[in-house]
Amino acid sequence: MGDGIEFNHAAFRHGITEEKIRYALNRPQYEGPMEEYANKYIVVGFDNAGNLLEIFYNRMDDETINVFHAMKCRSIFYPLLDE
Repeated sequence: MGDGIEFNHAAFRHGITEEKIRYALNRPQYEGPMEEYANKYIVVGFDNAGNLLEIFYNRMDDETINVFHAMKCRSIFYPLLDE
């Protein structure tokens, strides 16, 4: 993902920095839609310190996403890494 990343203030609620989110977004271990929600996507990836993160975003248009959630990855999302 390039420069087309916007951040909702809620993305930082769990103390994850913009730098760490961008790092993980650019090196996803998994990325895909969340089946039960329209226009909601998940990325599971490592930040620049090697911490596994879960990141949720919405697509604003073909070039822009809006990140609204980022935190240490919960075990419920570990199976996505096997896909």
